[in-house]
Amino acid sequence: MSDRFFRKQHYHKVHLELRDYAVVLEDAILHGLLEAVERDAWIIGQSNPFVLPIVDYETSKNYKIKDIISKIKEQGYDIITREFQYIERGLLIRMITPGMLIQD
Repeated sequence: MSDRFFRKQHYHKVHLELRDYAVVLEDAILHGLLEAVERDAWIIGQSNPFVLPIVDYETSKNYKIKDIISKIKEQGYDIITREFQYIERGLLIRMITPGMLIQD
């Protein structure tokens, strides 16, 4: 196609963060593997008969996280994050699942 064709096109600017796409084939493979691990961990976490431990944000040293959580709580939401760990084929899988609840 000619350069003139591309100059006449109107493209919408879309904001994508680096985590939203893979730059090279190796990144695409890695992202695919991480997605598979995350789905596997999520399914195991959902079928787990035990109550998973809740992450305590009050003990966090990350002030940005604390600030974001306090802003969310000011809007009437509560954040509950559960932590799940398991070992699969010698690899420790750690999954942290956040969720927001509307307070009554």
